[in-house]
Amino acid sequence: MKYILILILNLICVNSNYYLYLHKCDSNSDFTIEFLRYQYDNKHYPIYCINKDFKYNNIKYMKHNLNYHFIDCDDKKNNLNYLNHIWKMYGSCSNLDNYNYFNKSLVLFYNYSKLLNHYNCKHHKHCILKYNDNFEIL
Repeated sequence: MKYILILILNLICVNSNYYLYLHKCDSNSDFTIEFLRYQYDNKHYPIYCINKDFKYNNIKYMKHNLNYHFIDCDDKKNNLNYLNHIWKMYGSCSNLDNYNYFNKSLVLFYNYSKLLNHYNCKHHKHCILKYNDNFEIL
């Protein structure tokens, strides 16, 4: 039974990746980060995994970049609440700590946003960039 469970877990995790979800708040705006999410496959992902506290002090020097590139389109004035929500929902399920989760999201966005045309994203409101576990774009 133990080996069957290990085999099942290995099969589930074989195609696991990180997905960087991007969105436009309106048709005239540029893409911004909606969230970075770890996924087992195209349809399955964990949420609210580990009770890791959101620590603003760990990311406060990124405040400008986060407020400009990692925003809630519905409530741009309360971005700190949005970041807290995203951390608890998706960041806690990554193998990253608070600082590295947001930093990695920004770095991936900066490094690969020039490829959005390649992914046919320019004329859409949402776009998803897919990365392997080593954060190499797929």
